[in-house]
Amino acid sequence: MKKQILLPQEIDENAKLLFLNSGYELVKCSDIEVETLREKGKQAIGIIVFGGHFGAEQMDVLPHLKVIGRFGVGIDNVDSAAAKARGIKIVNTPAANSHSVADAVLMSILMLAREPMAADCFVKRKLWSRNISPDKALRMGQELRNLTVGIVGLGSIGTEVATRCLAFGMRVISYTPSQKKMHHVENVSFEKLLEESDFISLNCAGNSQTYHLINKEALSRMKNSAYLINFARGSVIDTTALVEALQKQKIAGAALDVFEEEPLDENDPLLRLDNVLLFPHFGSSTSQAIEKISKQLANNMINSL
Repeated sequence: MKKQILLPQEIDENAKLLFLNSGYELVKCSDIEVETLREKGKQAIGIIVFGGHFGAEQMDVLPHLKVIGRFGVGIDNVDSAAAKARGIKIVNTPAANSHSVADAVLMSILMLAREPMAADCFVKRKLWSRNISPDKALRMGQELRNLTVGIVGLGSIGTEVATRCLAFGMRVISYTPSQKKMHHVENVSFEKLLEESDFISLNCAGNSQTYHLINKEALSRMKNSAYLINFARGSVIDTTALVEALQKQKIAGAALDVFEEEPLDENDPLLRLDNVLLFPHFGSSTSQAIEKISKQLANNMINSL
């Protein structure tokens, strides 16, 4: 039997070579729908899963499946219990995208603090050339120095976010159940983090413990001037409660890269709000991160077989 690995999406060319040089055949498939897998995966012993739910139905049409490679950090879209019951291993790349996601969090903090897109539009619409003062036309920005950023989850990504914020002279506090310690970062209670932070960055896993961690009560504890940033999992925020808080300006704004339902429905109320930045789950979308994730995942899958 051929040693086949299913690829629903492209991976880095160097990672493909790792598979090929180890004697594996790569088989492309258009998606992870049951019928597609039934047709393409008769001999597959491994599959790389990107987005979308991968559960028992998919596993059962892959009779020789031995390992599922989750492209990225979390494995919350893979039915771990179903895999364990079938003796299928799950591997991922916990730290491969840490720098790229942390960069994106810092980008969001800077955008929320200074609103560069509004300033760019001000110039491109030729308003500046009409002698309209930018100080009057644009919202006054904030320096990051001495502002407080609260990091929820001090794992590999949260640690990188903290390092970047400290470099900007920010006060960094964290809420992390593991009680991991980091120099110049104060571990605090969740309630204190909500009440004292000017920016809150969610960098925790998506699971039953963090489901709707940011709910109506949590949002009510935040400063009216505070911003919420989520590059973790959409399930960590109660979207209905967040929309209400943004509409009523109970918090100043938000930056979201992940959502409870992806992609966003065209009628989603978030799309009608001016005080939220919306990104298409692109925190890991850098050439460096894709290369690292691809190669680490290929090695992890090969070593597990």
